[in-house]
Formats: sequence, structure tokens, C-alpha cells
Amino acid sequence: MKLLTGMKAAFGKRSGFMLKIILSLLAVLLISCIGLHIYSRYAVHRALSILSEAALIKVGDNEETVLPLVARYGGTKSYPRSTQADSASYSYEIKLSPFQVFSNGHGAMAYVMVYVPNYLRGFLGLRNWLVLVGVHIQNGRVESVNGDAFVEGGSRWLGSSWHKLSGADGASSAYSIEMSSLNITQNGGSGLDESFTPKATHEQVQISYDFNRSCFTGFIPCSTICDFRPRLFRYLKAHPEIRGNFDTNYCRVPEP
Repeated sequence: MKLLTGMKAAFGKRSGFMLKIILSLLAVLLISCIGLHIYSRYAVHRALSILSEAALIKVGDNEETVLPLVARYGGTKSYPRSTQADSASYSYEIKLSPFQVFSNGHGAMAYVMVYVPNYLRGFLGLRNWLVLVGVHIQNGRVESVNGDAFVEGGSRWLGSSWHKLSGADGASSAYSIEMSSLNITQNGGSGLDESFTPKATHEQVQISYDFNRSCFTGFIPCSTICDFRPRLFRYLKAHPEIRGNFDTNYCRVPEP
């Protein structure tokens, strides 16, 4: 009888110990998941902030005005392959992605982002995305500025690119937009190409870097380019004079 009682007590202690271990592991897992989601939201905020800053760069500005932005986000200087390193034509490029997925030097989490399917990462709001900014310099002055944002959608990638031009040729429209196809992955995707000059309105410039942030960090992925750029399509429906090959009837965008 005493032996049986002792065995029950020992089993109870072991069960209690195992339960504590399981609860501790679950707590660590929960904290890690929350931490990853918080990091993801911060990384997206930082990446989209650079697009809004880059859109405010003025074509014709002195090169020195863009150097603080390049240094703050870890940008690099590159020359076209057809020119020499001392050429007066070059670009500053900035590339941001979660856990440096699209960079040469990345860690273990980058492999998780690449090899773990989107639907398994989705419950943490972890999606692959890429934000790019390019500032082209000619003879010490800004000649053009480009911004790109790409994100994993439900089945295909979604993307948007804008190009800030000088408009000096007189042929460039103040603001225009075209639908495009993406080749960022094997599955491809759908995207938009926007172009604007200094004659574009302040609202048009703002719209160029206005994205649905839940497409980057939400638990449910965005399915269409309309989900990705809802404010843009509301604007296009209200301004049929805007040039482009888009079809506003393609989107059913709710009012904000």
C-alpha cells in the first residue's frame, strides 16, 4: 500500500514537472510569435517611410541633399555597367526586406521566410516583401527618383512602382499610370507603374506611396492590386482624365 502511494506521489510530481515545462515552452513560443509580429510591423513602417521620404526629393536638387537619406537606410552607390567609376552618371540604391531576405548576407530567419510556405507564416503576419528606392544622379544633381514596393499576395505577388521625372522633355504627362506584370518570382504577379513630374499635384504624389499596410503584416493576405492600393483606385475612379491602361471597373474598393 505504501509502495503504491509512493508511486502515485512520484508520478504526480513528474506530471507536474512536465506540465511546467510544457507551459514554459508554450509561453516562450507565444512571446517569440508576438515579438516576430512586432518586428514585422516595425520593419514595414520603416520601409514604407523611406518611400514617402524619397517621393519628396525634388528633381534638380543637389546630390548632397539625398546623402543623409542614403546613409540613414544603408544605401549604396552604383554605376551603370557601361560607364566608368568616375562617371558623372550614377545612382544611389536602397533595398529593404524582412530579415534581409533579398540581400546577400542573411541569417536563419531569412531561410524560414523563403522556405516556409506563405500560408504557414500568415498566422504570424510574416510575409516576404521588398522595398526599393533609386535616386539617379547626373552631373551632381538629381535626375530622377524611383520607388518600388512588392509583397506576397494570396497566390501571386503584388507590386507597385513610381517614377519621379523632370518632365523637361515636355512630352511627359504630369501624372500617368499603367498596369504591369511582375517577374519577381516564378508565379509572377500583377503591378502598377506610376510616373509623375513636378507638375503633379500634392495628392497625386501622396497617393504614389500610400499602401494598404495590412497586405504586409495582416493575418489574411491581399488578393488583388486593388486590395494593395485602395486609395489609388478610389482616386482614379474620381478622376477619369488620368492617362493609363487601367480599368477602374476591375476594382470594388470600399470607401475609407
